Order: sequence, then C-alpha cells, then structure tokens
Amino acid sequence: MIDREKVFKLLDKDIDKVTIGKALDAAELAQQKNLIKDTDFLDPYYRDTLIKVTKGLFGIKYHINGGYPGAERAKVTFYPDFLHKDDIEDAISCIQVTGTFPQKYSHRDFLGSILGLGISREKVGDIITFESGCQVVLDNRLVDFIKLNLTKVGNINVKAKEIYPHQLEVRDIKVKKIKGTVASLRLDAVGGLGFSLSRTKLASLIKGERVKVNWKTIKNPAYMVEEGDVISLKGKGRISVANEGKETRKGRKHLEINRFV
Repeated sequence: MIDREKVFKLLDKDIDKVTIGKALDAAELAQQKNLIKDTDFLDPYYRDTLIKVTKGLFGIKYHINGGYPGAERAKVTFYPDFLHKDDIEDAISCIQVTGTFPQKYSHRDFLGSILGLGISREKVGDIITFESGCQVVLDNRLVDFIKLNLTKVGNINVKAKEIYPHQLEVRDIKVKKIKGTVASLRLDAVGGLGFSLSRTKLASLIKGERVKVNWKTIKNPAYMVEEGDVISLKGKGRISVANEGKETRKGRKHLEINRFV
C-alpha cells in the first residue's frame, strides 16, 4: 500500500492531489492485483512527480508513451515486473482530423472542439497541427466516439479517421534566438524579455496563474529561474533559458533565450 498522507506531505503545495491520486490508483492496482494499468495523459512535471513517489514500489515496472519520442503529454503504464515491456499494449491511439480550412487553425481551436464533445483534457495527449487539419494522440477508448462525433471545428466541416503512431507528422521545433540583458533571473524579468512583454505585465500574468516553469504553475514574479528552465505563458507559447552570460558594467546579466515558434 502507498502511504498517501506521507506522499502528499512530500509534494509541492500547488500540485493537484486529485491528478496524482488517480495516478497512484493505477500503480496500486498494478502492484496488488498484477494488472496492467495506465494513467491519464500527464505533463512532464506530473510524470516526474509520479515516478519519484512510486519508484520504490515492489513488483511493478512502468512504461511512458505519448505516441512519439519527445511527446509533451504522455501516459504512464504500470505493469507487473514479470512481464516484458514489449508485452504491454499501449492504451493510446491517434486520429487525424482534416477539413477545408481557410487558414491554418491553432492548437486551441482543435482542442476546444474536442473538449466541446464532453471529453476531459486528461484523456487527450499532444495535438500536431498542419495546414489542412491536425493529428491527435488520445486515449484509445475514445477513438470511435471521436470519429462519430467530431464533425466540425469552428464552422468548418471535418472528418476524423484513425491513424498509426508512425504516421504522426512530428516536425522539428523552430527556435527563435532572443538576446538581451536583465537585472536578475527573476521570472518576471526573464519572461518579459522572452515574450516581449513589460516586467509589470508579466508579473500580473504570473499572479493570475498563467505562467508555468518546467510545467509547474508559479505564482511568484520573484521566482528565480536557471539555465535550462522552460517557461510557458498561456496563449503565448514557450521559451527556455538557453545561456546566462557575463554581467554588464552596470550589473545586468546577458541572457540568451530560445523562443519556440
């Protein structure tokens, strides 16, 4: 048995205990009943947290799959350690949604239409957009429902069909280099530079819980970031702290940021 009270005391205060609790249910069932159990789709922060608190569980192993290498959202599948990973059937599927779009639609447009069918966000993995539609990684139990019910995205008629994971059109991420100086590595300063916003504006967005660092919501504008940290701003995308340079004569820090476009 997992001592959940002890586990929750070790977790960050801001973590969603319901999400972790459901994931722990999967681990416990795999351990106690020798079952193969998968979690919902989790971002890297929740996956890392889950693996950390279940690492010592006797008799089970885990497998992570989001449809393709490097997927942001992925399921964790727990299974008895007498099984081999190749014996595990992944609980994910992929669909392709196509239509005659006047211009390329955004990730938000497609996700909104899917969630509008009554599907929870936790059942949907990554969404890959292209000119005539998108590809979606999702819980395999939803494929038939989506194929039958997803007929429109906005006011555009669409058709959804199942595809194999190897058919996902995963493209290299384009990066825009941003260079500048900041007074310190405070989140509001670094994020302001990376997203081309004033420090005051970004501080307000941070307090409004719209900013994450390494997929964890941060509410404090004075939070100190480090090289390698990934900062995301809802509706604006994602940046990473690429390189911290030397100080200027006035004590400001040179900084290089990658903005993913």
